[in-house]
Amino acid sequence: MHIVTVTLTPCGTPPPSTVLAPCDVDLFWVSALPGDGLEHLHLHPGTARAHLTFFIRAPDATVATTAARDITRRATETSPALRGWQPVRL
Repeated sequence: MHIVTVTLTPCGTPPPSTVLAPCDVDLFWVSALPGDGLEHLHLHPGTARAHLTFFIRAPDATVATTAARDITRRATETSPALRGWQPVRL
């Protein structure tokens, strides 16, 4: 099990809300594929910033980081509620 933290901030286009709600974590869950190895996910929302903590079953940290990056990318590209948010650190 590997832990990967991703920080999101608003990008060029202002997001619908500058605060993500704790229930927005579901938007990342539905973006995860079975092969991503996602076991647990926690969203720490804040004003104009959010931290996602991924717990990923993977053989090494590189694979876990790639899975977290892929889940985040799919979620922010496909969910209207996440439009305007971008990862700043992986």
